[in-house]
Amino acid sequence: MAYLLEIEAFPIRINERGAWSHGGKSLHPRVELLFRKNICVNEDGSYRIELGPNKSALEVSDVAFFVQSISIVRGSDGEVESVQMTLSDGTVEALEPTTLMQSDDNVLYCRVLRDSFLVPCRFPTAAYHELAFLMDFSLEEPTLQIGGTQVSFGVYEKAPKGG
Repeated sequence: MAYLLEIEAFPIRINERGAWSHGGKSLHPRVELLFRKNICVNEDGSYRIELGPNKSALEVSDVAFFVQSISIVRGSDGEVESVQMTLSDGTVEALEPTTLMQSDDNVLYCRVLRDSFLVPCRFPTAAYHELAFLMDFSLEEPTLQIGGTQVSFGVYEKAPKGG
């Protein structure tokens, strides 16, 4: 019996910029969308694509999830109440400011909950700059205030947390 969702044994990869490939070739945009919506986290912190009965390892250069865009929500007083993120898996969720991290090469990340793990999620440069406009640079370390919580960026850790 043939399976429609059978995944060939070639490696599926995501590079540090979020480009997908399978067997060294770029994925068709619809296949990429299907795969992005079906990323699962393994107990060891690695990732897989799961489609029906098929499971395939996912090789990740940096992260498996990416922020596509952000929307800043302000209260009537003009203060930032929240930041809504549209993520690469199609979900929209609020940024948890205490999870913000910055790498040594100034890439911004946060953590999102997937499969009981807090996994890193990479911001594109444009969204990082949009958040930078909200930052307070008057202190020793730059800080960001969202929803009454003032935070500075933690150090980037690639490994998922929890489990």
